[in-house]
Formats: sequence, structure tokens, C-alpha cells
Amino acid sequence: MKKKIAVFVNSLEIGGTESVTLVFVNELIKYNFTVDLILLQKKGYYLKFLDKRINVVNLNKKRLLFSFINFYKYLKKNKPDIILSHLTHINVFVLFFKIFLKMKFKIFINETTTVSLKKKNSHKFRHSILNLIIPFFYPKAAKVIVPSLGVKQDLINTYKIKREKIAIISNPIDINFIKSQSKKKVNLNLKKKIPLLVSMGRLIPDKDFLTMIKAVHATLKIKKIQLLIMGKGIQKKILNFEIKKNKLNSNVKLLGEIKNPFPILLQAKIFILTSRREGMPTALLQAIALKKMVISTNCPSGPKEIMSKLNCGYLAEVGNISDLKNGILNGLNNKIKKADHNKFLKNYHISYIIKKYINIFQKNN
Repeated sequence: MKKKIAVFVNSLEIGGTESVTLVFVNELIKYNFTVDLILLQKKGYYLKFLDKRINVVNLNKKRLLFSFINFYKYLKKNKPDIILSHLTHINVFVLFFKIFLKMKFKIFINETTTVSLKKKNSHKFRHSILNLIIPFFYPKAAKVIVPSLGVKQDLINTYKIKREKIAIISNPIDINFIKSQSKKKVNLNLKKKIPLLVSMGRLIPDKDFLTMIKAVHATLKIKKIQLLIMGKGIQKKILNFEIKKNKLNSNVKLLGEIKNPFPILLQAKIFILTSRREGMPTALLQAIALKKMVISTNCPSGPKEIMSKLNCGYLAEVGNISDLKNGILNGLNNKIKKADHNKFLKNYHISYIIKKYINIFQKNN
């Protein structure tokens, strides 16, 4: 009989964790498993790309805590052999059923970010609570899966999780999907012969788009460039104010949330990431998949590991406008090395990553 694996995430809205989940379950179903995808709400752009063989379980709740009964009913009826959960609050939620209700399924949790920094930079009460209970809950998982060495060290140093409990598996990339989506037509009304920089992510302080815009402003005093930022978030007004204040309207544009970013990314000369913290930035990997020059801040954690492994890109100090400007100028002068494509595929392609997951599932069964 096939083993049943349930993968739990909020939704399939546009986002890094969501895109990773889509790629993962679409590959997992090709192997000898039955796959359930558990969603708090059955919604999101990525739903239409989901393999039809995957059973979608809609808990139909806006808040995780309100899904307690529906999730319990799912567990009692469907009895999955393995649950793989994503995101810190879902990890703790699923582990609660294992610890206190003594359910027999194996739980593998996927921690995608540097949790201690998330708590440090957030004033939300729930992050303070999660910070307190992670040391008790996480060791109860069969394995804690993280995308980078930096996230692993954070869990060891901050939360005292045992080293052997944690496995590093990079975020997977489906190169064929990215290439096919990048061929879709898009009309950007770009200025001809002016180099294009592209970035994408939520417009929140952790992504530090304010520093990016200031670095572009500094660069414009030397070279003509244009920047497109894809994403939505709470800092939209602040970023628009910065653009207008410095009269950058014709050079910097906030495009909002773009369902398919790849045709725009394909047209870029440089992809730029200015985050203050990451786990393993999927957007950076997607840009590399399209053979772009990449600039990133040396934030904890992920970018340095990617660039060191692939011997590519430009790493700038977090929040350093001058360093980012120098990186942009290096890129414009073609002095930033691109990744070796074969090495990239070997380390990050889903066909390689899925075997690591299956191996961990089998070893910890």
C-alpha cells in the first residue's frame, strides 16, 4: 500500500513558501506516495498549476487556531503516515497534535527562516509566544528540515535544538516551469537601451526596498538605469513617497503583486535583493535559474551560501547604500559573474531535492 504524505501550508497564494510547496508536491506525486495538500483556505494563483492527482484538503478557516476541529477530523479519518508542515506557526500547531493527543504519524517540519531575527524585528505577540515554545515543540519532530546552514545554526544556538535533529535541504526550483512561464508575453513600456534592474518580494521592512531605492538614486547620478519592483505590502506608501521625493517616477516603478513575474525577470539585466533576513531566498534562485546577474545583501541567511556554492553574484553589506551602488555599477559593467548552470541544476533542481526528502522520510520512518 502507498504511504500517505500530507503537506500543510496556509494557501497557494503568491509567495516563496507557497511556490516551493507547489514545486515539491507536484514532484512528490510522481513517486510511490499518495499526497494530500492541506490548506487553511483553498485559494491562490498557484492552484491552477497543481497536479490533478493531489488531493486538496480545505480546512476552510482564516485563522489557524480556528481550524483545530477540522484538522483533527482530517487526521482521524485519513490517518496520514507522514505530515510535512511549513511555516513556524503551522509547525507548532501540527506538533501539538503529536505531543498532546498522542497521534502516531511522523511529523517533519520545514523551518524556512531565521526565526530569532523574525522575533527580534517583530512586535507581534504571537512571535514572542512562538519564540518561547519552539525549544519544547521542535525536538518532538522526526526531523527539522531547513534550507540553509544559517537557519540550522540559529536553531542550535538560539533554541538549543540538537544538531542531529536538523537536516539541510535547499529550496527546490522547477527550471522547466520557470522557463515556460517566462515565455509569456508582457508589455512593460520600458525605456529602450536603459539597463533594467528587477526585484520582487513583500513590501515590508525586512525586505528593505527603501535602501534599494536609495541605492538606485545614488547610481542614477552616474549611470542611467530603471528599476521594477514586484510585490505588495505595508510599506507601499513609504516607498512611493521616497520615489516622488527624489523625482524617480520615470526610473523606479512599483508594479504591485504580479502573478507571473518570470517574463519581467527575463528582461532584467540584474536581479537585486536587499533583505535584512532570509532563510533561502527563492526569488534569488529563480533569477539564477533564468541566468541573471544577481546582487544581494549578505543577510542571515542563504544568499552567501548560494553565491559561494555557485561562485556567482555580488554580496553587499546589509543596509549599505554605497556598497549596493557599487554592486549595481559592477553589474552594469558586466563584472558580476553568473552561476554555472549545470552546477545550479545539480544543487537546486527539484529532481535532485526530492530524493533528499524521500531519503529522510525513509530513514526516519
